[in-house]
Amino acid sequence: MQNVKGEAKKGKAKYIHVNVTVANPLNPSLREKVRFIADTGAVGCVITEDTAKRLKLQSRGSLVAVMADGSEKTVDTSFALLKFDDKEVYAWIAYGKGFEPLLGLDVMEILGIHVDVPSKSLLIPLKRFSIKNFTVTFGWKKRRGRG
Repeated sequence: MQNVKGEAKKGKAKYIHVNVTVANPLNPSLREKVRFIADTGAVGCVITEDTAKRLKLQSRGSLVAVMADGSEKTVDTSFALLKFDDKEVYAWIAYGKGFEPLLGLDVMEILGIHVDVPSKSLLIPLKRFSIKNFTVTFGWKKRRGRG
């Protein structure tokens, strides 16, 4: 697994970030790489309203989101295509003004992203590989002695 460290900002909590490509599921050529906070306490995915507008996502309704401080905020929702390495998932996302992009634990698991909380880093599986040829040797090879 690849270990990716989080970043600390002076005077602020240390966040773990991950770059994920977000695309419009109806027009995947409309896509952009988004820097998300890997949020193990969140469910789902949140992007900024500006990102949703650039991707021309169509609102599919709204929901009342409960913030970390307990306050509530009404946000729009839509579907988006999320891609990380070789994995993709269609996800129900929320977006609105004043939000930072958050990637929830359920979406991270589907994309194969794991958080190592004690070290505040991401564990990302290495790319798959295959073995084409191999040789197994048992025991020692016998050397021919000189006569």
